[in-house]
Amino acid sequence: MISWNNDLTNTFGSYMLIVQIIIYLIAIGLAWWGLQEVRFDVFLRRPKSPAAKMLQIFIAIAIGSNVAGFLLNYLGLSVQLGFFR
Repeated sequence: MISWNNDLTNTFGSYMLIVQIIIYLIAIGLAWWGLQEVRFDVFLRRPKSPAAKMLQIFIAIAIGSNVAGFLLNYLGLSVQLGFFR
């Protein structure tokens, strides 16, 4: 038999997973937006090629996931800080 507290914990955990996914997507999107201002034509031979776009996507994912990881760690630590009274 499942208790009410267990259901509440599972529901809260599900919402937190959705929030984490949203934070990752927003951070990657912001990193992509920021990378649009970088002049890749200075660094790459063919900045309009599919390989160059793939490189931009990978850089955006790397930067965005690091930023999202920082934000989620900060959020987790600040929530845990509330338990110290």
